[in-house]
This record gives sequence, C-alpha cells and structure tokens, in this order.
Amino acid sequence: MPYVRTLAIALMGLTAAACSRSDTDSVKHDLNAAGNQMSAEGRKIRDDPAVRQAGADLHHAANDARVAVREGAADVADKTAAAAEEASAKAHRAAADARDKADARDKADDHS
Repeated sequence: MPYVRTLAIALMGLTAAACSRSDTDSVKHDLNAAGNQMSAEGRKIRDDPAVRQAGADLHHAANDARVAVREGAADVADKTAAAAEEASAKAHRAAADARDKADARDKADDHS
C-alpha cells in the first residue's frame, strides 16, 4: 500500500510538472504570436500611404513654419534697426538744438 501511495504522489507530481511546462509553453507561444501580430500591424501602419502622406505634410508644415519664423525675425530685426536709427537721429537733433540754444544764450549774455 505505501508503494501505491508513493507511486500516486509521484504521478501527480509528474502530471503537475507536465501541465506546468505545457502551460508555460502555451504562454510563450501566445506571447510570441502577439508580438508577431503587433509587428505586422506596425509595418502596416508604417507602410500605409495615408500615414506616409501625413508625415510628409507634417514635414512641409514644419518647414513652412521655420521659414515664416525666419522671415518674421528678419522683419522684426529690420524694424528694430529702423527704430534705433530714428531714435539716434532724434537724439542728435535734440542735442544739436540744445547746443544751439545754449550758444544763443551765451551770445545773448555776452551782448548784455
């Protein structure tokens, strides 16, 4: 009897180990299949003409935006330079006017 009991326990252990290995193999197979399917779907998306066109459109839009920013920056630089030149000219005129007024006062003081 103890022999039968030991044999039954051993068979149950082997069965459990076999099921465990079978389950592990099944899970590995399922994961591998899922990975392959995901790769295939990724390739479909990558090769989809609409997706490629969207990528090209995005690239062109980015280039257009870059050009617009450069043109805007150049315009701002030009306007800033013009404003600085105008401010400089006004400052020189104001300084010249102040010198002329000071010279006129000095002459008036000298004649008095």
